[in-house]
Formats: sequence, C-alpha cells, structure tokens
Amino acid sequence: MGLIKKATISEYWNRKHSSQSTPWFRKVFTRNRFQLLLKFLHLVDNRKIAPRNSPSYDPTAKFKPIVDHFNLKAKKHYSPSQNLSIDESLIGTKSRTVLRQYIPTKHAKFGVKLWMLTEAVTGYCFHFNVYKGKRYDPTPAGELQGSYVVISLLRAACLLNKWYHVFCDSFFTSLSLAKRLLNLHTYTTGTVRSNRPLPNLIKSVKLRASQSMFMRQQEILVCAFKEKEKRKNVKMLSTRYNAELVVNRKPKMITEYNKFMGGVDLNDMLTSFYEDGRKSTKMWKKIVFNIIHRMVINAYILYQQNSDNAKSRLHFIQLLIDDLSEDHMTRNRVNIGVLNDEINNQNLRKLPERKEKDCCICSVRNVPGGRKRSKHICVLCHKGVHKMCYKKHSRRCHADE
Repeated sequence: MGLIKKATISEYWNRKHSSQSTPWFRKVFTRNRFQLLLKFLHLVDNRKIAPRNSPSYDPTAKFKPIVDHFNLKAKKHYSPSQNLSIDESLIGTKSRTVLRQYIPTKHAKFGVKLWMLTEAVTGYCFHFNVYKGKRYDPTPAGELQGSYVVISLLRAACLLNKWYHVFCDSFFTSLSLAKRLLNLHTYTTGTVRSNRPLPNLIKSVKLRASQSMFMRQQEILVCAFKEKEKRKNVKMLSTRYNAELVVNRKPKMITEYNKFMGGVDLNDMLTSFYEDGRKSTKMWKKIVFNIIHRMVINAYILYQQNSDNAKSRLHFIQLLIDDLSEDHMTRNRVNIGVLNDEINNQNLRKLPERKEKDCCICSVRNVPGGRKRSKHICVLCHKGVHKMCYKKHSRRCHADE
C-alpha cells in the first residue's frame, strides 16, 4: 500500500490483477482522502472529556457513544431465543492503557476485555460491557465478579424474569448465582470450580470413566462426571435439566452445555474472518472498528433470518458497502459529469491526431515515472492539462491574467 502514490485502491487492484475479472468494488475516494478522514475521526469532543486525574475520569469516554448505540440498537431490532451465552471476549492491542488485560487463553493474549451476552445458536451479540479494570469498574463488596457481571448484563438487556436460559463457564457459575437467577425467573447451566461452595460428596467423589454422580437441592442439580480415566472430574450445576444420561452415558446437562456455550466464541470467530486489523496509534479507534464489525455481524444474522434466499456473508458486505456509498457516488457522478461538460465545451481543446503535451499540473519530468501527458490543452494559455487537473490549473491561469 505504501507504493501507491495518488492512485485509488480500485485502480491499484486493476493494475495488479488485470488478467482477472473486474473487482466488485468501486472508486469511492482516494487513499489520501481516506487517510485524512481517518486521521480526524472522533466520536466525542476531547475538550469535554474529564482529565485523567479527575475523579469523574472514564477511560472509555472516547468510544462510549458507539458502545451505547450498539447496545440500544441490538435490543431494539431483535428478540433472542431462550438459550443465551455469557463469556469474555478480547480486542487485541498492546497499547499503554488502563483498559489492557492479559488473558492467556485468548489468541491475542493482551487487549481490551468485553463482557458479552450473545444468543447461543447464532452468536448475535445482544449486549456487551467494556471492562475498565478494578480501579474504574470495582465489584461490590461480598460479591463474586462473575455473578455481578451476569446479573448486570441480563438486567441491562432487560432479559430477567422471562425464563431465559443462561450458559456460562466456571468463572461465572456458582451456587449463589444459580439461586439468585432462579429467584429472578432465569435458568442457568455451567461448569463450577472446585474451590466454589459445593457438596463435599461431589468434591471428593472418585469416579471411573463414563461414570457420573448427581445431587439435587430443590431446583438446583449438581453433577460430577468423568469422561476418561486420565481426566479430572467435571463439576456442573443446572437449574433446568434433570439427572438424565444420553449418548455414551454422558449427562444431558453436559451435552447441552457443549451445544450452547459457544455463542461468544462464535461471534469472535465471525468477527475475525473479515476484520482488517488496521494498525492505529489510537487504541480507541481499534475498538471502534471492532464494534463496527460486530454491528455488521448482527445485521447479517437479521438478514439471514428475514430472507428466503440469503446470500453469503461476503456478498452481504458488498451490498452493504454499495448501499452506504450510493448517495455519495450519485452526487460524485453528477458533479464530474457537469464539470467535464463545461470543460469540454469552453476551456479545453483536444490536440489533433496523436499529439500530446505534458500536463502542467501533475507532470514532473525530473522524477522517474513522473511525466504525465495529456491530449488536451487550455484554450487560454495553450498548456497541456488533464480534464481532472483543469480546476486547479484554471486558478493559476486566471491569476496570471
């Protein structure tokens, strides 16, 4: 990309792949204009943001409007199915910021952590919060962070007291969370860590391969299961399923957990497919681009569920770009057409036969490859000039007069 001087992206592609068919995308604006727009991109007025030493300082202030917009629109246009998934996601970055977290199980390892609530089957992101760290996002005293995150997400998404079923991993799941959600008319299923409160019999039980043990306390069912001899026992709890074994004598709650737990991972995978990963010195811009990609994923899921002949995701992105740029392209075509007509009729004259002159605007002879020739000349000064360069040339020409 650094070798492109003033050519557009589409022109560069056409030169590089001239033997292939014409690419789907069109010239919207030049690379230089794109970089200029990217340079001055802002979501808020920096003068209105509290300084870092202020008690009201918010490290997410620069991109908070797009987070609020995303959560508002996600709830407005979609009602999820019963099975939900809650997990953490990571937007990879090594920028120096208080938002940066280290999660060794994630691909990026370092980045900004999101608490995400998604639909289990489709990966539709229904609500998410940006984790600001212990200093700016503390957990209430006497409460586990995982439980606090689950209740906060469900309350912000307005999904409590509707008998939704939440699947979460061992970081979030606990007996206290299961009881609280049950009182709020919400089911939960998830793995449980050994250091969390559990019946002693479940903690210390010794099982053989494909063997399981169940214990129930009212609506809460706790299970211990060992899949193979060399593996540790898996401990789970559920407020929805019964002590039932299915294929390979595996508890039903485990098979359902494996089926519906991956909603957040599915959303991350879909995001990584077409994310450009554009480098930026501004950490918040990388987060904004990632959120925009997740918006497109949500839009594609809605498109799939409301279309009988849904196209591929790539085709959907192409249609989306075409639609968003249509107004700009229409105005641009009209303006260029009017300009060319005026230039052709009044101010430019075409040279006879195959004669050409150096363009007085864009041609530079002392630079390798910098000489640009035109078949048109200005009727006033008789200098060579391209049609697209005439507007700049006319100012000089009239100034000389």
